[in-house]
Amino acid sequence: MRAYSTLYNSGTPTMGNAAPPRTITLATGDASYYGTLTGDTWKLIGVGTVRNPTGPGTEPVVRTVSGKAALGSAHRGTANNAVWNYVYLDDPTATTTLGNSVDVDIPLYVRGNLVLTNTAQVSSYALQVGGTLEFRNTAHVGTAAEPIQEAHVAGGCRVGSSGAFVKPCGPDQMVHATISDSTPVAFVNSTFCGPIIARRVSLANSTVNHYVPIGTLMPGMPASYEDVVTITNEPGSWG
Repeated sequence: MRAYSTLYNSGTPTMGNAAPPRTITLATGDASYYGTLTGDTWKLIGVGTVRNPTGPGTEPVVRTVSGKAALGSAHRGTANNAVWNYVYLDDPTATTTLGNSVDVDIPLYVRGNLVLTNTAQVSSYALQVGGTLEFRNTAHVGTAAEPIQEAHVAGGCRVGSSGAFVKPCGPDQMVHATISDSTPVAFVNSTFCGPIIARRVSLANSTVNHYVPIGTLMPGMPASYEDVVTITNEPGSWG
């Protein structure tokens, strides 16, 4: 069923537009398919329409089939294909700090630790952290009213600069997510360009998201993550 294939190959299966309506024209009729997302369950529908064999002037024959697919974790396909869907910070030993009123509304993967301060927030559909996630002030991931779809934080979360990290992260740790666990996707390093921006980024003094368009090779952009120059404490220069 093409609707299943479309959903599986989508880079954003947790978004409601991952399986949009499409129609294929065939020699004997049309085939349409689409999907609707409710919570963490997709309903996938296929509709086939052919000419009525009884002759002209009659209504076409229509048949509908449907099925369901439940969303799980972010693990899908090969080990590194989902990296293209993220702004990706590669250094596992670094701590990335997002402060002031920064709102990260695109998928974010941090291999090291992540600190959110002031009113900074992550509102994209997915957050993955290979280390720990620390919140200060009123920073948060998602909200009770609008949780993000998935949060995968290997080292756990805490509120404040001291105390134990808790995993999986939950509302008490300022993480509101439909799916929350401690198993981020283990991407495999390879030569690619696009969302890898820097080994270490601080946006503590920036209120604007800066990022390179995903999957786009721009003039002067490094061709692989080994060539990326570290960017530290340079507000407004990310991208």
